[in-house]
Amino acid sequence: MIQSVLRGASGGLPSTVLAAATTGVIETLQHYSSVSVDVERVFARAALNVGDVSNPYAEIGLRQYCNLFEIASATTGDDNFGLRFGQAFKPRYLGLIGYIAVNSPTLYAAVRKLVDYFPTHQTQSVLALTDYQGVMCLSYRVLDPRIRIRRQDAELSLGMFCNVFRHCLGPRWAPLEVWFEHHRPDGFGEHERCFGAPVKFDQRTNGILFRPEALQTIVPGADPYLLTLLEEPVRARDRQRVRPEYTLATIRQRVRERLGSSHCSITHVAADFDMPVQMFRNVLRDHKTQFNALVRSVRKELAIKYVGDSAVQLTEVALALGYSEQSAFSRAFHCWTGVSPRHYRHLTHGSSTPTEDSVGVD
Repeated sequence: MIQSVLRGASGGLPSTVLAAATTGVIETLQHYSSVSVDVERVFARAALNVGDVSNPYAEIGLRQYCNLFEIASATTGDDNFGLRFGQAFKPRYLGLIGYIAVNSPTLYAAVRKLVDYFPTHQTQSVLALTDYQGVMCLSYRVLDPRIRIRRQDAELSLGMFCNVFRHCLGPRWAPLEVWFEHHRPDGFGEHERCFGAPVKFDQRTNGILFRPEALQTIVPGADPYLLTLLEEPVRARDRQRVRPEYTLATIRQRVRERLGSSHCSITHVAADFDMPVQMFRNVLRDHKTQFNALVRSVRKELAIKYVGDSAVQLTEVALALGYSEQSAFSRAFHCWTGVSPRHYRHLTHGSSTPTEDSVGVD
């Protein structure tokens, strides 16, 4: 259990995804109504061949996979290509982990198994189930720092995961809220229509928020015998992928999700990984860090991201990062960057002569 959850990314490792995640993309491109698409050329521009995805259990590069959907979006002129593709993507198209999900006894078991086995499907990424202030959040994030353009992947992935819920709860089920890391696109109204819920952008992770009681739902038509048969090859593959270098990035992601809540202590984060606090400290020590240092590092990363975005109020940034007072956040930010948050925002947006107020404490 611990090893299957403690996964993340290391910049030097190749990131991959099973070709099953492309199921249906060729047909979608071939039958696009608005424009004639040269499918082989789309794949070639993504540094892939059509034959690369013929075997659903073949591994393809995650960067090439993300690029494939960005190029498909540009080629078809459909800015929401990934969003629409994900809405039509059935759970079983994911291959073994999809079939495991729809044959699990309850929705909780289905989601838990998706989380535990996700690294066998896609590496240098994290799928996590978190209690977020009394609401559950299924979050997804690509951790490979080399993959910077990934909007289409995020939108199609959350659509795929929503369809696991709809398999159990019916086609009219909708989450409470949907989060995306990327900026709000022009056609964002379609996102809310597809998910049937409010959609927020520029968030710290991609996520589906839902009520915890939904997890108790019985999965219709689940076959426990088939589940047993399906899990063994996935477990075998899972054992081959246990790599200690994955651990730290996944812990950072969990801290990232919990910042701003009252549940971002070492006790809460250790519990996310089913680990006693002392064992969790030992894991961090093995990676030459401590919990407080990790929290500071994640806060710095998010602070620079949000302060650089003029659409976000500085008071909101402080609260989102867990600071009860704006002044405490401003002092920390000055320590990290050498300037105040206001001054940094002026510099980021090209103002060479910030106002006197901009160089103050906050």
